[in-house]
Amino acid sequence: DREIADIWFAFEKVYGSRDKALAASRKNSQVLLPFINSPETILGAHAALISIFGKAGAADIIEKNPGVLACDPQSLAKTSADEIRNAANFVATFDLLPENVKQGIPFFTWILLVGGIGSRLVACSGGACSSDQWDLKGGLGPQLVEFIKSSLPL
Repeated sequence: DREIADIWFAFEKVYGSRDKALAASRKNSQVLLPFINSPETILGAHAALISIFGKAGAADIIEKNPGVLACDPQSLAKTSADEIRNAANFVATFDLLPENVKQGIPFFTWILLVGGIGSRLVACSGGACSSDQWDLKGGLGPQLVEFIKSSLPL
């Protein structure tokens, strides 16, 4: 398909070599899908990254996070360097996790959701529940940390 070939040529162009483009495509193949991306978006996002980080910095960002090449170039150009760098570092760190850990994340998320809903149902059993009984105590983040701590064996 011509559309996919054009996307690949743009992808290979921004990486500078077929080997680097292949390595990046193994990290995130969705960037190459025509219903998600286009050659113009890839080249535009890369140009935006170069304007923010310079050529070497842009190369570092796309190596860590190939998905950034599917971002709208105009929006990307308005995004702070720290936000882009933090996202790239997060993706790179996540990619280093063992495969079995990454595969367990959806299940762990499901357990947290079910646990949260279940604890709310228990707290509200008998219809005697008010919003005052569900104090978030600093927000959902601290509540998640507390839930995990209380769920771990001592």
